[in-house]
Parts: sequence; structure tokens; C-alpha cells
Amino acid sequence: MAVQHIAQSAVLVPPFDAESRVLETVVLVAVALPEGAGADLPPAVVEAASNVIGYDHILEVSVLDRWSVMLRLRVAGMGSQRVADPALGPALEAELAAVLNAAGHPSASVAVASAGRPKSERVRDRELWHEKLTEVHLRARRQAEDMSFSSEIAQIIERGQIRTMFQAIVAATDGEVLGYEALSRGPTGHRWERPDLLLEAAQRGGMSAVVQWEMMRLARVRATERLRSTHALLFVNAPDMRFWPEAPVDGDSGNVLWPWDRTVTEVSERSPIENLPAVWETRDRGRARGIRFALDDVGAGYAGLAALALLAPDFVKIDMALIRGCHRDPAKQAVIAALVQYARQTGAAVIAEGVETADESRAVCGLGVDLLQGFLYARPTEHPSR
Repeated sequence: MAVQHIAQSAVLVPPFDAESRVLETVVLVAVALPEGAGADLPPAVVEAASNVIGYDHILEVSVLDRWSVMLRLRVAGMGSQRVADPALGPALEAELAAVLNAAGHPSASVAVASAGRPKSERVRDRELWHEKLTEVHLRARRQAEDMSFSSEIAQIIERGQIRTMFQAIVAATDGEVLGYEALSRGPTGHRWERPDLLLEAAQRGGMSAVVQWEMMRLARVRATERLRSTHALLFVNAPDMRFWPEAPVDGDSGNVLWPWDRTVTEVSERSPIENLPAVWETRDRGRARGIRFALDDVGAGYAGLAALALLAPDFVKIDMALIRGCHRDPAKQAVIAALVQYARQTGAAVIAEGVETADESRAVCGLGVDLLQGFLYARPTEHPSR
């Protein structure tokens, strides 16, 4: 990568003599996005470095490209310990963001990384310009992308574009519909149409709680509008336990919400259970309002039978990985039978997820599961009553 030196600028390069330039130095690379912020980066780097360590330590500032600047600092004289401090990079990064903000770039994404003490020109070209520059480019771009995610998700929520699909859950004995699982989706055809991608983008954009809240709210609103049955249960996913039974969800600007006493909150076993006393407290508070709980993805997560014992769910949902091909797999049948035996002793109902073939259905029914869910019975749809 070509390096455009701007050593002639009196503003950017203090007039050190040749002897001072051979002293030990520290090299940092700074990146700012978008391109408008990058144009103001060289003077901003000088100002930020002067504020953090003092102007006398700046040996050279070199422009690498439209977004990147290399800063060489000397380790000598007063304040040299600050120059050599590993915390210099983060400190300079914070100060640079503040300087760019004052210069009219409040949304600039900034990254600063130390490239260590300079080596030979060849080694420096290989290690600094390629490795370090790539590192800070990626970090700055990810920060900029995270900010764009937040804006895009806010628009999706404002426009009501989070969709709710309903998939029937039927009784193993006669096929009667006991309830529906509400499955949230992003806008049709959008890069975040899949719920896992939407939640990942929300996490990166700092809007995870907002999106989860909206998913649960819309599930309850749309269930009231679209489900004809007055006794069906609504199974909803709530990865964040703060949203299991909280009272504020009951207020929705006049919309009628599906009642809590016909709601089952699904707790996924794919994530580790942390702060168990808080989980118990939240679960018990929810049950006092009529909410029931299901342990989802059983057999595919962290805690296995331990999670069943600790959470004491009302429903046990066996993960589709155990259901797939279980009719010809004695090991899977043994696990399913053990889960059914547990349920019989605790009063929980067992749901087989992802049943797709008649052979799988006969196998799990023969092992004693209570409820069935999968494409064999019903595919997810926005309007199950039509």
C-alpha cells in the first residue's frame, strides 16, 4: 500500500532534528469512517495526541489512504511513560472520537491500534501496513455497520415489518390443536428475514431488548386477531427472561393482547442458565399470573436433564435433532423415553418438535410423547385460521 508522506506540513510534523528521529518510537494506526471523517483525520490525530501525551512527542503523521493515518511518537523526555503505556491506544481512540465529534462528525467510527516499535522498512511494510491496517479497518467498519444496524432495525420496528408466523401444536392421541407457537420473522426478502439473523443484528446495534420486546408484543396482539380458538395456548419465545411475565407488556395503546393465562413462555436450553435464583423468582412471578413455561430445544443445549430438574417446566420440547430419524435410531429412542419418564413423574407434557415423517410420528407416539409439532401436521403461517 502506498504511503503518502506529508512531512513538509509544519502543522502535522514538528521540526525535530535528525538525532531525535532515531530515538525509540511507537507507531500507531488510526482509522475514521465515513470518508468525510477520514478527510479531517490527520489534524484531528495531531490534536488528540497532543491532548493525551503532549505535542512534543509527535514525530510524524503519514496519510495511508482516505480513512487511515499512521502516527509515530518518540519515547523520550517528559511523559515518555505515557507514550510507552499499552493503554495509549484506547485513550487516544476516545480522545480522537471527541475531537472528530467537535469537528462536526458525531457519528464517526474511530479505531486506533498500536503497531509497536518500528522495524526495518520491509518488515514494517509487511506487518504494519497489512496486518495492523486491516485490523483497524475492520474494527472501524464493524462499528459503522453496527450503527447502521441500529437505524435499520428502528425503521423495521416503526413500520411494523416484524412478521409473526403461527405453527400448530397437536395432541398425539387425536390430532386436535392444543395451541400454536408464535415464530417471529423479519421482513419478507430482507437480509434479516431469519429470526436468528435479526436478533444478531439487533444485538450488534444495541437493540436486542427492544426487538425481543416487540416480538413478544406483536405475537400477543396478532394471536388475538388471528386465532379463532378461545382455549388454545400461545407458545412464545423470550430469550431474555426479563420479558417473561413483566407487567408493562400488558399496556399496548389500546390493542387487545393474548391473555397471560393462555400463554406459554419458551426458555431455550441452547443458552447456559445464569443467576438461577433470579430465574426461579421470575418463573414463580409469572406462574402467579397464570403463565406456563416450556423448556425448549431439550437435547441440544447446555444443561440437559439438569435444566429440567432446576426449572421444573410445564412443557418439555424435545429438539428436532433427537426426533430426526428416531424411528431407526435406538439411542435416540432411549433418550426420548427417558424424557417421557421424567415428564410422567413431574406432571410435565412432552412435545416432539420437527416431526416431518409418518415414521417419526409413529415412533415418538409409541414412546409416549403427548404433543406433536412439525411440517407433517402444519407449516408456519401468518393466518392459521384461514
